[in-house]
Amino acid sequence: MIAIQRALKYIGDEGCYFLCLRKMAGRKDEDLLKDYFFCLENGYIDRDCYVKNPIAILSAWGVKYRNVRKDSSYGQIVVYKHNANLHFCLNTDEGLFDPLGDSNTVKYGHVDSYRLFW
Repeated sequence: MIAIQRALKYIGDEGCYFLCLRKMAGRKDEDLLKDYFFCLENGYIDRDCYVKNPIAILSAWGVKYRNVRKDSSYGQIVVYKHNANLHFCLNTDEGLFDPLGDSNTVKYGHVDSYRLFW
């Protein structure tokens, strides 16, 4: 079992894709740890939040997509690159959702790719 503080560190350090999926599904903030442990126990993510199966995660949360692919020009999830860092954000009707709020990767980097869900 992963301790709560370590789980929160993993989510904070590496969980941007996972947090974007949570935002897509309209998950409540208070369910963050429950969602993390559910996805970890089902093999959808690894302990440091590497997302293995985004479609299964969204499906478990009631959002139905059949597939996801990396795209160079369009998609809901935007992957920014700055130096060696990659950071995932989400395009929403309200604008860009940056899990870090104001990340240097978004501020000083460029769009590397997108994740297109359909």
